[in-house]
Amino acid sequence: MSKPTETSTGVQVAGTIVVGLVAIISISAIFVWAAVPRDDKNKHIDDGGQPEVLEKLASPTVEVSVINSHEIRVKWNSISNASNYDLQWTTDSAFTSGVGTVISAATWSHITELNANTTYYVRVKAKGTGQYRNSDYYSGPVFSDSDYSDVQSATTPGLKLETPKIIEVSATGSNAMSVTWYPVSNADNYEIQFATDLIFTRDVTTIKSTTTSQDITGLNPNTIYYVHVKAKGTGCIDSDYSPLKSVTRPAEKLDSPTVKVSAISSSEISVTWNSISNAGSFEIQFATNARFTADVGTVQSTATWGDNITELITELNPNTTYYVRVKAIGNGQGSDSDFSPPQSVTTAKPKLETPKIVDGRWGRNKIEVVLTTVSNADRYYIDYTTDEDFNSGIRTVSVNSPSDNSPTTSREITGLNANTTYHVRVKASGAGFIDSDYSKTIWFQTQR
Repeated sequence: MSKPTETSTGVQVAGTIVVGLVAIISISAIFVWAAVPRDDKNKHIDDGGQPEVLEKLASPTVEVSVINSHEIRVKWNSISNASNYDLQWTTDSAFTSGVGTVISAATWSHITELNANTTYYVRVKAKGTGQYRNSDYYSGPVFSDSDYSDVQSATTPGLKLETPKIIEVSATGSNAMSVTWYPVSNADNYEIQFATDLIFTRDVTTIKSTTTSQDITGLNPNTIYYVHVKAKGTGCIDSDYSPLKSVTRPAEKLDSPTVKVSAISSSEISVTWNSISNAGSFEIQFATNARFTADVGTVQSTATWGDNITELITELNPNTTYYVRVKAIGNGQGSDSDFSPPQSVTTAKPKLETPKIVDGRWGRNKIEVVLTTVSNADRYYIDYTTDEDFNSGIRTVSVNSPSDNSPTTSREITGLNANTTYHVRVKASGAGFIDSDYSKTIWFQTQR
């Protein structure tokens, strides 16, 4: 007989038939004891040596809600004796392709990283516990998996578009403005909204645009408008409105006046123009050249009523051509007009002072007249006649101004009748000047 050898389990193998039979009988006894139920309420073991399944788990009732464009939440009721739950989702209602699966021990789960604007189908089944119904039985699932729940669906919303950024809002006239903004990805069109108050409750207007700029007309002049823009796109959520931008519409430009000018004297001119609606005042400019770059002066006029308005411009240079233009100044309902076309006028020459007859000498057929000199006079004209009203018989002689600037000068008049009364007057004349008025009349009586 061979020597026993020690196996890896440490059991001595005797190699005899008796020992082997004893081992077989012992194992068989143990199997028979475990296979026999201890009471009639337990079901019998099938021929394969596995316990029969006692129950099929109930199917969960599922609810699906949308969190955002990329996430949905799935929840279901708890199923007794379920060990966990098998959640499936797909965009195929038949669940034949693209199926995602998650095992959850809880009764809810969030599914993330989904596509926007997409319908997803969801179902859940309860998984069997795998616990013993009776601890004396052979190990195996007592409850089988449930059927899948009824399929529920949810559609993720479209992707929310980015908020547009306005580049510029600019006035393009007294009743128009232009709005430009940067493009937004996936936007099909844009909604431009403008109003006359910050909270968009007054004069609110909405227009659509498929481009990234919009001209807006028909606005009120001299008005502040507030503007914002939002993006819209098919299958997408509208963006938020952009931050506000504002622009002040300039007041409507007033009409230019129609101007007339005339010289009043050597130092004054008269300027007349028509009244202009919504003008609060007028600005008159005058200069000695048509480009208004030399000797420019300005006069403000607050007169606004009447068919014609007139202002005098004084302290001008004599014998000088002036160019004049007028513009209307807005009263808040209109912006300043352009200047009227220039009109020209030449001031009169300066008038010489009137000389005086201060002395005289007379003889039988002559008289000598002594008179004062005046500045800028070149010559003096002496009229004499026997008609005290100077209506007839007037004769005239002249005398040059003295070269030594003497304050007086004189002239002798001869060929007169003896014993006759003559009435005499004098006036001064000078180049570039208006002749003076005549002096006071003085009479002389020739001798007999």
